[in-house]
Amino acid sequence: MEELKNKFKQIKEILENDVDQASSELEKIKPNGLSGELKYDYYYLAGNIHYERDEYDDAIKDYDFVLKKADLDSEDKAKIYKNLASIYNDKELYGDSIKYANKSLELAKNHKTISGSLQILATSYMILKEFTKSIDCLLRVIDLYGHARNEYWSKYMIESSLASLCFAYWKLGNEEKSEYYFEKLTSIPGVNSHELSRAYLCKAHRFYEKRQWKEALDHYNKALSLINDEAEKEYYQKYINDCKGWLAKRKSDM
Repeated sequence: MEELKNKFKQIKEILENDVDQASSELEKIKPNGLSGELKYDYYYLAGNIHYERDEYDDAIKDYDFVLKKADLDSEDKAKIYKNLASIYNDKELYGDSIKYANKSLELAKNHKTISGSLQILATSYMILKEFTKSIDCLLRVIDLYGHARNEYWSKYMIESSLASLCFAYWKLGNEEKSEYYFEKLTSIPGVNSHELSRAYLCKAHRFYEKRQWKEALDHYNKALSLINDEAEKEYYQKYINDCKGWLAKRKSDM
């Protein structure tokens, strides 16, 4: 039993960096011969592996089994709830996503689990156009990490939250706040290019709505220069073409 416990601990550590290797190691263990705590440990790891691989239905089955354990560690339970919230958000079942994110927040003490659950809540609320609730979650993430810049996860969460705040305040019609968080994000040295592209897109949309075609075009071009996904580039290209068309029309009318 002690040998298996150590093996599960080793697989858990491997999973932090290499999901394929973790899966390969877990496949060497047959769950049918396990019982009690070891069986729960096995399915907890299996659920996490399925989750990391976006194999959501399998992850849900594994997590449902693990959650039946009466004395399940509260932090493990919080992580499962956070992962379920993420799964249901991806499945566009936002009510379930919000439910599990809140369950996670009731238990979690780990900053990574708390911030992850808050980000999922913010995303669900944003999609449901409940922008004030989304903003509240995003501000809680920033408050959680303060002004940390030296640790990858905290830097990522802060930058992602700032980009989302640009969008949420714009959708609420608060351009001053949207611009404030745009400036905060763009002033960060070495800011993540994905989050920077989101902020430029938000500002471009603001100019587009006000029919300020040159400024909108400049910001769309800045955003697209940071985007690698060709389908996403193609989607925003229509806004660029619109801006060019209106600028050409304005010039011809002079």
